Amino acid sequence: MAKSKSFFGLRTGSTKSLTFQVYRGQQITKDRVYRVSNPRTEAQMTQRALVPIVAAARSALKGLVDHSFEGIQYGDASLKEFSALNLRAGALSVVSYAPVGYSNPGFANLIVSKGSINEQFEVGVNGEDVSITLQGTYPKIKFSAAPADGSSKQVFKDLEAWARANNVSLFKPGTQLTFLSMYEEGSVNVSTGGKTRKVSTSAFNICRIYIPNGDSDSVNAKDINDKWKIDKSVETSSDSINLINDHGDTISIMTHVNPTSETEGTVEITISPAEVGEDHTYIGMALILSRKENGIWKRNTARIQIGYDPNNVFTLADWQSAYQTARAASTKYLNTGDESTGING
Repeated sequence: MAKSKSFFGLRTGSTKSLTFQVYRGQQITKDRVYRVSNPRTEAQMTQRALVPIVAAARSALKGLVDHSFEGIQYGDASLKEFSALNLRAGALSVVSYAPVGYSNPGFANLIVSKGSINEQFEVGVNGEDVSITLQGTYPKIKFSAAPADGSSKQVFKDLEAWARANNVSLFKPGTQLTFLSMYEEGSVNVSTGGKTRKVSTSAFNICRIYIPNGDSDSVNAKDINDKWKIDKSVETSSDSINLINDHGDTISIMTHVNPTSETEGTVEITISPAEVGEDHTYIGMALILSRKENGIWKRNTARIQIGYDPNNVFTLADWQSAYQTARAASTKYLNTGDESTGING
């Protein structure tokens, strides 16, 4: 904006690119502002549809994502980082949008951590469980004999020894592996342009293990690993084991021995969360890695990897229709609706 007492002789009005006004004897010159006839472009509506996904996910995952970004201050700064990363244009791939009128994230490949740890692995999702497969082949894990319902302490010592002996970076001693699963919890009814339809809703499950670093008896190691017990008895030198925690989640760690070798193969961790068997379908998972190095907690960059579709997908077109329907039938007090303000008790 330019100001002048003589510019163009104190004129008013507009040219193709400028607008002229006179204020207190001065010439005010500004770029001309054009009125947009339809501000609801496809890009704007798409971005608007992401906001309830990220807001609901941030609320549901607050206790995790308020400290999951390496180098970002814990608390509000980390929550803002979660929102900023996930609302960035092109950041998310949405399988099913958030149901209008409900605080639910829907189903999207949310970014849930960011950091400098860089480990390669494969995520598998089949609806009933989720899994992590280490890249490459390794000598098979040999677990110590253990009775059902016994302590898992020796199991994690075996994993520590195996990781050291074979330089398994994903299981590097001192690493916490946090498994965040997304599952289909149920459905809600949403009005979309004169009709009502079912929309699947999501929920999250979280569990973790810690690969000891010579500290199996530390408070932190016990707090994490003592929650796991032996689910089924283990024979000496077994290459697989099943653990169960106090929430009912189970973890299976095993070596899939190659047909051409009896001593090595691929290593897989399969997580069967407690909700399995209650008509819940598992849609995706993120693996967050944490390590303390030189007094600083490091993270990997992790997002929820979607491997399965929910039963009742809510498309962007569905969301737009429901959004317009909800706006047209507002119950808000100032919109002549009957929703209480809570002001008069």
